[in-house]
Amino acid sequence: MRVALVWRDYKPTIGGGAIQLRYIMEGFDREGIDYELINYDNTWHIPIRYGFLVNLKLWSFFKAAARKLDKGGFDWCLCQALNGYAGILSKVVTITRHSGLVRGVYERVYKDVMPRRGILYFKPRLWMEEKIFKRSEGVICATPTMKREIELYFERKENVFVVGQAIDTSFFERDDVEKPKHPRILFVGREQRLDRKGTKYLFQAFELVKRECPEAELYTPTLKGWVPHEKMPEVYHRSTIFVYPSLYEGLANVVLEAMACKLPCVVTDIDGQGDIIRSGWNGLKVPPRDSKALAEAILKLIYDPGLAEKLGENAYRTVKEMTPERFVKNILAVAERLTGP
Repeated sequence: MRVALVWRDYKPTIGGGAIQLRYIMEGFDREGIDYELINYDNTWHIPIRYGFLVNLKLWSFFKAAARKLDKGGFDWCLCQALNGYAGILSKVVTITRHSGLVRGVYERVYKDVMPRRGILYFKPRLWMEEKIFKRSEGVICATPTMKREIELYFERKENVFVVGQAIDTSFFERDDVEKPKHPRILFVGREQRLDRKGTKYLFQAFELVKRECPEAELYTPTLKGWVPHEKMPEVYHRSTIFVYPSLYEGLANVVLEAMACKLPCVVTDIDGQGDIIRSGWNGLKVPPRDSKALAEAILKLIYDPGLAEKLGENAYRTVKEMTPERFVKNILAVAERLTGP
Protein backbone atom coordinates (compact mmCIF):
# COMPACT_ATOMS: atom_id res chain seq x y z
CA MET A 1 0.00 0.00 0.00
CA ARG A 2 1.29 3.45 -0.91
CA VAL A 3 -0.47 6.51 0.49
CA ALA A 4 -0.10 10.25 -0.10
CA LEU A 5 -0.82 12.76 2.66
CA VAL A 6 -1.61 16.19 1.22
CA TRP A 7 -1.24 18.97 3.82
CA ARG A 8 0.04 22.10 2.14
CA ASP A 9 1.34 24.03 5.20
CA TYR A 10 2.22 21.24 7.63
CA LYS A 11 4.32 22.14 10.65
CA PRO A 12 4.49 19.33 13.23
CA THR A 13 3.42 21.23 16.36
CA ILE A 14 1.55 24.30 15.09
CA GLY A 15 -2.20 23.96 14.80
CA GLY A 16 -4.55 21.13 15.72
CA GLY A 17 -4.74 19.76 12.18
CA ALA A 18 -0.95 19.49 11.97
CA ILE A 19 -0.78 17.65 15.29
CA GLN A 20 -3.42 15.18 14.07
CA LEU A 21 -1.36 14.63 10.90
CA ARG A 22 1.70 13.90 13.04
CA TYR A 23 -0.28 11.22 14.87
CA ILE A 24 -1.31 9.77 11.49
CA MET A 25 2.27 9.64 10.20
CA GLU A 26 3.52 8.06 13.43
CA GLY A 27 0.72 5.50 13.15
CA PHE A 28 1.60 4.72 9.53
CA ASP A 29 5.20 4.19 10.65
CA ARG A 30 4.03 1.71 13.28
CA GLU A 31 1.88 -0.12 10.73
CA GLY A 32 4.69 -0.23 8.16
CA ILE A 33 2.69 1.77 5.59
CA ASP A 34 4.58 3.41 2.74
CA TYR A 35 3.50 7.06 2.65
CA GLU A 36 4.68 10.42 1.35
CA LEU A 37 3.80 13.87 2.63
CA ILE A 38 3.07 16.40 -0.11
CA ASN A 39 3.31 19.98 1.15
CA TYR A 40 5.13 23.23 0.76
CA ASP A 41 7.18 25.28 3.18
CA ASN A 42 4.78 28.03 4.20
CA THR A 43 7.49 30.55 5.09
CA TRP A 44 5.85 33.56 3.46
CA HIS A 45 2.47 34.75 4.66
CA ILE A 46 -0.09 36.70 2.63
CA PRO A 47 -2.65 38.65 4.72
CA ILE A 48 -6.30 37.66 4.22
CA ARG A 49 -7.10 41.09 2.73
CA TYR A 50 -5.06 40.12 -0.32
CA GLY A 51 -7.48 37.29 -1.01
CA PHE A 52 -6.67 36.97 -4.72
CA LEU A 53 -2.96 36.36 -4.04
CA VAL A 54 -3.72 33.91 -1.22
CA ASN A 55 -5.83 31.78 -3.53
CA LEU A 56 -3.40 32.06 -6.43
CA LYS A 57 -0.73 30.56 -4.20
CA LEU A 58 -3.20 27.86 -3.12
CA TRP A 59 -4.17 27.00 -6.70
CA SER A 60 -0.53 26.70 -7.78
CA PHE A 61 0.12 24.20 -5.00
CA PHE A 62 -2.96 22.11 -5.84
CA LYS A 63 -1.94 21.76 -9.48
CA ALA A 64 1.62 20.77 -8.57
CA ALA A 65 0.37 18.30 -5.93
CA ALA A 66 -2.07 16.71 -8.41
CA ARG A 67 0.76 16.10 -10.88
CA LYS A 68 2.80 14.47 -8.12
CA LEU A 69 -0.15 12.29 -7.09
CA ASP A 70 -0.61 10.98 -10.64
CA LYS A 71 3.07 10.16 -11.02
CA GLY A 72 3.68 8.73 -7.54
CA GLY A 73 2.02 5.33 -7.77
CA PHE A 74 -0.31 6.01 -4.84
CA ASP A 75 -3.23 3.73 -3.97
CA TRP A 76 -5.11 6.54 -2.23
CA CYS A 77 -4.54 9.95 -0.72
CA LEU A 78 -5.67 11.55 2.51
CA CYS A 79 -6.09 15.31 2.25
CA GLN A 80 -6.79 17.89 4.91
CA ALA A 81 -9.90 19.92 4.02
CA LEU A 82 -9.28 22.11 0.94
CA ASN A 83 -6.16 20.12 0.10
CA GLY A 84 -8.69 17.63 -1.23
CA TYR A 85 -8.84 19.80 -4.34
CA ALA A 86 -5.41 18.47 -5.28
CA GLY A 87 -6.81 14.96 -4.90
CA ILE A 88 -9.81 15.50 -7.15
CA LEU A 89 -7.59 17.09 -9.82
CA SER A 90 -5.71 13.79 -9.90
CA LYS A 91 -6.81 10.23 -10.73
CA VAL A 92 -6.03 8.94 -7.22
CA VAL A 93 -8.79 7.82 -4.81
CA THR A 94 -9.28 10.82 -2.53
CA ILE A 95 -10.36 10.84 1.12
CA THR A 96 -10.64 14.26 2.73
CA ARG A 97 -10.46 15.01 6.45
CA HIS A 98 -12.58 17.93 7.62
CA SER A 99 -12.25 19.53 11.05
CA GLY A 100 -14.60 22.32 10.02
CA LEU A 101 -16.12 23.64 6.81
CA VAL A 102 -15.22 26.79 4.90
CA ARG A 103 -18.96 27.35 4.48
CA GLY A 104 -19.49 27.07 8.23
CA VAL A 105 -16.73 29.55 9.05
CA TYR A 106 -17.94 32.00 6.42
CA GLU A 107 -21.64 31.91 7.23
CA ARG A 108 -21.41 31.82 11.03
CA VAL A 109 -18.47 34.12 11.62
CA TYR A 110 -17.33 36.20 8.65
CA LYS A 111 -20.24 36.78 6.29
CA ASP A 112 -21.63 39.89 8.00
CA VAL A 113 -18.30 41.42 9.02
CA MET A 114 -15.89 40.50 6.24
CA PRO A 115 -14.48 43.53 4.42
CA ARG A 116 -15.21 43.62 0.69
CA ARG A 117 -11.68 42.65 -0.23
CA GLY A 118 -11.98 39.55 1.98
CA ILE A 119 -14.66 38.15 -0.31
CA LEU A 120 -11.85 37.39 -2.76
CA TYR A 121 -10.44 35.11 -0.08
CA PHE A 122 -13.62 33.13 0.66
CA LYS A 123 -15.52 32.81 -2.64
CA PRO A 124 -12.93 30.62 -4.42
CA ARG A 125 -12.61 28.46 -1.31
CA LEU A 126 -16.35 27.95 -1.09
CA TRP A 127 -16.31 26.88 -4.75
CA MET A 128 -13.42 24.47 -4.16
CA GLU A 129 -15.12 22.93 -1.13
CA GLU A 130 -18.26 22.33 -3.19
CA LYS A 131 -16.22 20.57 -5.89
CA ILE A 132 -14.41 18.43 -3.31
CA PHE A 133 -17.72 17.24 -1.89
CA LYS A 134 -18.95 16.32 -5.37
CA ARG A 135 -15.90 14.39 -6.50
CA SER A 136 -13.96 12.91 -3.57
CA GLU A 137 -14.58 9.25 -2.76
CA GLY A 138 -15.00 9.71 0.98
CA VAL A 139 -14.89 12.14 3.90
CA ILE A 140 -13.74 11.56 7.49
CA CYS A 141 -14.44 13.76 10.50
CA ALA A 142 -14.20 13.71 14.29
CA THR A 143 -17.75 13.75 15.70
CA PRO A 144 -21.39 13.00 14.82
CA THR A 145 -22.36 16.69 14.67
CA MET A 146 -19.61 17.34 12.14
CA LYS A 147 -20.81 14.33 10.14
CA ARG A 148 -24.35 15.73 9.99
CA GLU A 149 -23.06 19.10 8.79
CA ILE A 150 -20.94 17.51 6.07
CA GLU A 151 -23.87 15.36 4.92
CA LEU A 152 -25.74 18.55 4.03
CA TYR A 153 -23.28 19.08 1.18
CA PHE A 154 -21.65 15.71 0.42
CA GLU A 155 -23.71 13.78 -2.12
CA ARG A 156 -22.69 10.25 -1.05
CA LYS A 157 -23.80 10.35 2.57
CA GLU A 158 -22.91 6.69 3.10
CA ASN A 159 -19.26 7.67 2.52
CA VAL A 160 -19.02 10.12 5.43
CA PHE A 161 -17.31 8.48 8.40
CA VAL A 162 -16.67 9.47 12.02
CA VAL A 163 -13.13 8.38 12.90
CA GLY A 164 -12.65 10.49 16.03
CA GLN A 165 -9.61 12.51 16.90
CA ALA A 166 -6.42 11.67 18.80
CA ILE A 167 -4.62 12.94 21.86
CA ASP A 168 -1.46 11.52 23.44
CA THR A 169 -2.37 11.94 27.11
CA SER A 170 1.05 10.73 28.28
CA PHE A 171 2.67 13.81 26.73
CA PHE A 172 0.62 16.07 29.01
CA GLU A 173 1.22 14.26 32.32
CA ARG A 174 3.08 16.37 34.87
CA ASP A 175 3.55 15.75 38.60
CA ASP A 176 6.09 18.48 39.31
CA VAL A 177 4.03 21.59 38.47
CA GLU A 178 2.44 23.49 41.34
CA LYS A 179 -1.07 24.86 40.84
CA PRO A 180 -1.58 28.59 41.49
CA LYS A 181 -3.23 29.58 44.76
CA HIS A 182 -5.65 31.91 42.99
CA PRO A 183 -8.07 31.17 40.12
CA ARG A 184 -6.16 31.27 36.83
CA ILE A 185 -8.39 31.09 33.77
CA LEU A 186 -6.58 29.85 30.69
CA PHE A 187 -7.35 30.53 27.04
CA VAL A 188 -5.18 28.97 24.31
CA GLY A 189 -5.47 30.24 20.75
CA ARG A 190 -3.89 32.60 18.28
CA GLU A 191 -5.12 36.15 17.75
CA GLN A 192 -7.38 36.38 14.71
CA ARG A 193 -8.42 39.56 12.95
CA LEU A 194 -12.12 38.74 12.96
CA ASP A 195 -12.14 36.77 16.23
CA ARG A 196 -13.42 33.31 15.31
CA LYS A 197 -12.19 32.14 18.71
CA GLY A 198 -14.60 34.44 20.57
CA THR A 199 -11.99 36.36 22.56
CA LYS A 200 -14.23 39.46 22.56
CA TYR A 201 -16.74 37.53 24.67
CA LEU A 202 -13.97 36.07 26.82
CA PHE A 203 -12.73 39.53 27.78
CA GLN A 204 -16.26 40.75 28.46
CA ALA A 205 -16.93 37.71 30.63
CA PHE A 206 -13.71 38.18 32.55
CA GLU A 207 -14.69 41.73 33.46
CA LEU A 208 -17.81 40.26 35.09
CA VAL A 209 -15.75 37.58 36.83
CA LYS A 210 -13.35 40.18 38.28
CA ARG A 211 -16.23 42.04 39.90
CA GLU A 212 -17.18 38.91 41.84
CA CYS A 213 -13.68 37.49 42.30
CA PRO A 214 -10.98 40.19 42.20
CA GLU A 215 -8.15 37.69 42.66
CA ALA A 216 -9.00 35.84 39.43
CA GLU A 217 -6.44 36.01 36.61
CA LEU A 218 -6.96 35.65 32.86
CA TYR A 219 -4.00 33.82 31.34
CA THR A 220 -3.58 34.06 27.53
CA PRO A 221 0.06 33.12 26.78
CA THR A 222 -0.51 32.18 23.12
CA LEU A 223 -2.79 35.03 22.08
CA LYS A 224 -0.08 37.32 20.74
CA GLY A 225 2.96 35.10 20.90
CA TRP A 226 4.10 31.58 20.17
CA VAL A 227 4.64 29.00 22.89
CA PRO A 228 6.65 25.88 21.91
CA HIS A 229 4.47 22.78 22.01
CA GLU A 230 6.75 21.05 24.50
CA LYS A 231 6.03 23.90 26.95
CA MET A 232 2.25 23.60 26.68
CA PRO A 233 1.76 20.88 29.34
CA GLU A 234 3.23 23.24 31.92
CA VAL A 235 0.96 26.06 30.68
CA TYR A 236 -2.11 23.89 31.25
CA HIS A 237 -0.98 22.55 34.61
CA ARG A 238 -0.25 26.06 35.92
CA SER A 239 -3.91 26.98 35.34
CA THR A 240 -7.10 26.10 37.21
CA ILE A 241 -9.85 26.53 34.57
CA PHE A 242 -9.78 26.30 30.78
CA VAL A 243 -12.11 28.45 28.67
CA TYR A 244 -12.70 28.18 24.92
CA PRO A 245 -15.51 30.45 23.64
CA SER A 246 -15.08 29.72 19.91
CA LEU A 247 -17.83 30.74 17.48
CA TYR A 248 -17.18 27.94 14.98
CA GLU A 249 -15.02 24.89 15.50
CA GLY A 250 -14.63 21.30 14.45
CA LEU A 251 -13.03 19.78 17.51
CA ALA A 252 -10.30 22.02 18.84
CA ASN A 253 -7.12 20.19 19.80
CA VAL A 254 -6.56 22.60 22.67
CA VAL A 255 -9.80 21.45 24.32
CA LEU A 256 -8.54 17.85 24.25
CA GLU A 257 -5.17 18.97 25.61
CA ALA A 258 -6.80 20.80 28.52
CA MET A 259 -8.93 17.71 29.24
CA ALA A 260 -5.77 15.57 29.20
CA CYS A 261 -4.40 17.84 31.94
CA LYS A 262 -7.55 17.33 34.06
CA LEU A 263 -8.59 20.95 33.72
CA PRO A 264 -12.30 21.74 34.12
CA CYS A 265 -13.35 23.18 30.75
CA VAL A 266 -15.93 25.81 29.81
CA VAL A 267 -16.67 25.71 26.07
CA THR A 268 -19.31 27.05 23.71
CA ASP A 269 -21.96 24.53 22.71
CA ILE A 270 -21.03 24.27 19.04
CA ASP A 271 -20.08 21.58 16.57
CA GLY A 272 -17.50 18.98 17.62
CA GLN A 273 -16.69 20.34 21.04
CA GLY A 274 -20.38 20.29 21.83
CA ASP A 275 -20.24 16.52 21.20
CA ILE A 276 -17.19 15.80 23.33
CA ILE A 277 -18.27 17.84 26.38
CA ARG A 278 -21.23 16.61 28.43
CA SER A 279 -22.22 19.59 30.53
CA GLY A 280 -22.04 18.85 34.24
CA TRP A 281 -20.08 15.61 33.76
CA ASN A 282 -16.78 16.41 32.01
CA GLY A 283 -17.11 20.17 31.48
CA LEU A 284 -19.58 23.01 31.13
CA LYS A 285 -21.17 24.27 27.92
CA VAL A 286 -22.51 27.77 27.29
CA PRO A 287 -24.17 29.38 24.25
CA PRO A 288 -21.83 31.17 21.81
CA ARG A 289 -21.60 34.97 22.04
CA ASP A 290 -23.00 34.96 25.60
CA SER A 291 -20.53 36.72 27.89
CA LYS A 292 -22.85 36.56 30.90
CA ALA A 293 -23.33 32.79 30.65
CA LEU A 294 -19.59 32.37 30.19
CA ALA A 295 -18.87 34.41 33.32
CA GLU A 296 -21.45 32.47 35.33
CA ALA A 297 -19.90 29.15 34.32
CA ILE A 298 -16.41 30.35 35.28
CA LEU A 299 -17.63 31.62 38.67
CA LYS A 300 -19.45 28.34 39.27
CA LEU A 301 -16.15 26.48 38.97
CA ILE A 302 -14.27 29.02 41.07
CA TYR A 303 -16.73 28.74 43.96
CA ASP A 304 -17.30 24.98 43.70
CA PRO A 305 -13.87 23.31 43.72
CA GLY A 306 -15.46 19.90 44.19
CA LEU A 307 -17.34 20.27 40.92
CA ALA A 308 -14.23 21.57 39.19
CA GLU A 309 -12.24 18.53 40.33
CA LYS A 310 -14.98 16.11 39.22
CA LEU A 311 -15.21 17.70 35.78
CA GLY A 312 -11.43 17.57 35.38
CA GLU A 313 -11.20 13.90 36.33
CA ASN A 314 -14.03 12.93 33.99
CA ALA A 315 -12.51 15.02 31.21
CA TYR A 316 -9.31 13.01 31.54
CA ARG A 317 -11.25 9.73 31.42
CA THR A 318 -12.93 10.92 28.22
CA VAL A 319 -9.75 11.70 26.29
CA LYS A 320 -7.81 8.73 27.68
CA GLU A 321 -9.78 6.59 25.22
CA MET A 322 -8.89 8.81 22.24
CA THR A 323 -5.56 7.17 21.50
CA PRO A 324 -3.54 7.83 18.33
CA GLU A 325 -3.50 4.08 17.67
CA ARG A 326 -7.31 3.90 17.65
CA PHE A 327 -7.53 7.00 15.46
CA VAL A 328 -5.19 5.59 12.79
CA LYS A 329 -6.91 2.19 12.75
CA ASN A 330 -10.25 3.94 12.14
CA ILE A 331 -8.77 5.83 9.18
CA LEU A 332 -7.28 2.68 7.68
CA ALA A 333 -10.60 0.88 8.05
CA VAL A 334 -12.30 3.63 6.03
CA ALA A 335 -9.60 3.48 3.37
CA GLU A 336 -9.98 -0.29 3.06
CA ARG A 337 -13.72 0.06 2.69
CA LEU A 338 -13.40 2.68 -0.06
CA THR A 339 -10.47 1.17 -1.97
CA GLY A 340 -10.60 -2.55 -1.17
CA PRO A 341 -8.00 -4.57 0.76
